Amino acid sequence: DVSRTLRDGVEPQLMLADIRNRERIHAIFARFRPEVVFHAAAHKHVPFLESHPEEAVLTNVIGTAHLADAALAVGAERFVLISTDKAIRPASVMGASKWLAEQILWSLHGRNGCLFSAVRFGNVLGSRGSVIPTFFKQIARGEPVTVTDPDMARFFMSVREAVQLVLQAAALSKGGEVFTLQMGEPVTIIDLARRVIRMSGRVPDKDVEISIVGPRPGEKIVEEIVDLAEEAVSSDHPSISVARPPVLDPGELRRWLREIELLAAEGRSEELTVRIKEMARRPAPSVPATEQGM
Repeated sequence: DVSRTLRDGVEPQLMLADIRNRERIHAIFARFRPEVVFHAAAHKHVPFLESHPEEAVLTNVIGTAHLADAALAVGAERFVLISTDKAIRPASVMGASKWLAEQILWSLHGRNGCLFSAVRFGNVLGSRGSVIPTFFKQIARGEPVTVTDPDMARFFMSVREAVQLVLQAAALSKGGEVFTLQMGEPVTIIDLARRVIRMSGRVPDKDVEISIVGPRPGEKIVEEIVDLAEEAVSSDHPSISVARPPVLDPGELRRWLREIELLAAEGRSEELTVRIKEMARRPAPSVPATEQGM
């Protein structure tokens, strides 16, 4: 029960650490021995990571492996990864790195009794990097509102919905699932821009120009929230979709991780970008759950 982590009188403890530092992470977990782990630490900026794939691998992939291993070492009961809709048939380094992070968890599912799951988000309104505050700032400065492509569309959720989804995932998980909030139809960014301009008391294309600037590196025109290749699983929550993704052979995954960690450490960015995207686009055959870890 997730509520067990919210006992009266328990003071929050703030710790500063780099998830790439395996020894530091294991020391913190050994000290506090968490029962439930919510893993949100990641590099998330899609265009930046296209230029710095080694940072995506060392933080989003290898850092996830460190946290998962530390959770197993202290007997954590549940581990929830905050993933992204960009992990579905990824076109970007960021999406591919989060896909690999998910695969790390599936390779460890069931080991030492820990239930691993992931939550895939669309765009969270009002979060850091959200497009809406950017639009308001452009309007306030008297600048054109910039939209990457007229057909660019995204799924959106509120901060409240995002938090509830994470907590529900921790409570509902039986291990090995991906949880996604049912968010209806995607919203085109240009329509969103027009709404924000009207909310500011101005008229789109008259008072405020909308400028089409072209997609940034790694961006898809339309994101997905459900991978049709994944096995659908029934959910006890009417607004949450649950899927069980295909799982890579653990031995093959370990070989991949050693390969990309070496490429990242050597700074071979171009080769790393090609390799990580190839991995994520390759169909993952489903294999039985294993007790072998990373």
